Amino acid sequence: MPVPEDGCAAPAQDSSEGNVRSLKLTVTTGNLLLDLREGTNADHRRVEMHALLRPLVSTTLSLEQYSRVIAAFTGFHDAIERRLTEISSRIDFPGYRYQPRLPLLVEDRAALPPCAVTPCKTGPVLSLEDERVGVLYVLEGATQGGLVIAPCLSLRLGLGENAGARYFNLYRQRSWQQFRTMLAQCQQHYDPHLAVRAARATFDHLHAHLDLCLSSTP
Repeated sequence: MPVPEDGCAAPAQDSSEGNVRSLKLTVTTGNLLLDLREGTNADHRRVEMHALLRPLVSTTLSLEQYSRVIAAFTGFHDAIERRLTEISSRIDFPGYRYQPRLPLLVEDRAALPPCAVTPCKTGPVLSLEDERVGVLYVLEGATQGGLVIAPCLSLRLGLGENAGARYFNLYRQRSWQQFRTMLAQCQQHYDPHLAVRAARATFDHLHAHLDLCLSSTP
């Protein structure tokens, strides 16, 4: 996943949805996907360098370490997908449909050493369709990590799309490509400021949840 330098810095401030940094784009490119990518580069880098996730590409990755990652993602997606489900009837993205991650994570957990799921205490705002686009940008973009991580899981742990690594093999469904196509066709309907702010909030909430899971690790 690309992680060039952050193209849009912003001050931190508290939010009723958690300690989330606000963002106001100073310049928009006219390309919503590019605005989202440039506006979240630093946030993306911050999450992928998290101590809980770094072992995923390590040669010493263990089943226990991987199980902790899957448990953390289970808690996060359980919270966010309940919100998405509540408003799914109001989502109309032509040519694109979100595939829930939670069932995949639950199946993966069944094939792994037991690890308690820490509930996610916060989540991004999903009131407006512009905000949902920003959240979905993060969730769909995350599938591309599987291009690197899935082969590592197969090589080091013997896990694949049929056993233990369904979540990280989701990239094979090409939902990221479908989302990008939808975004290119409909971008004029969405406010880039709201979309980027929601995407950054999603990264912030994920990072905070990973911190919580890490602090709960024995």
